[in-house]
Amino acid sequence: MSEFMTPEEMLALDGVEQEANVAYIPLPNTVDVVISEVLPPEAVTPTAFAFAFFDNGDVLLAHNRRRQVEVPGGHRDPVAGGGKEHPAVAAARETLEETGAVVSDLVPVGFMRSHSDGVRPEGYKYPWPNSCQQFFAARIDHVIAFEETDECRPPVRLTHEQAEQAFNGRTLALYQAARLALFPQAKPHKLPTP
Repeated sequence: MSEFMTPEEMLALDGVEQEANVAYIPLPNTVDVVISEVLPPEAVTPTAFAFAFFDNGDVLLAHNRRRQVEVPGGHRDPVAGGGKEHPAVAAARETLEETGAVVSDLVPVGFMRSHSDGVRPEGYKYPWPNSCQQFFAARIDHVIAFEETDECRPPVRLTHEQAEQAFNGRTLALYQAARLALFPQAKPHKLPTP
């Protein structure tokens, strides 16, 4: 099995938390979440993000100066010889840059899938008409001293209960999948009846 799904597989999957006409994508559009351990097609995945968890289940978030508190992540950088860095490498790098957290054990949990039905705007730099944003769950190995930048303020640490209140819609669905990937819930074992 390939690490990346095909475009046909990506389009055939059922999504959750569908929303129409999201402002940051050319209109008309639809965006939803696909929960999957398989990565979407590399060619349509320009960005990657990581829910970075401490051992106790708290999550560390970036505090972007423009967009406020958000899941750390961003664009996949070009690599020598052509192409882009692996989505997991991009998610780990962006998490370090935006929060100071060094992460490992990145597990793919799903992606936001967008489709635009309109005309491709001139100069539009993202994949068209379909594009994905990959999300991972990651364990925090350690956090280095964070220095504020033009992009980010100091990161924000949330408990599970705070995160459940802070996230909604697509981000909440991805957060719940990420938490479950790293902190699986024990299944109750039924005792045999006498």
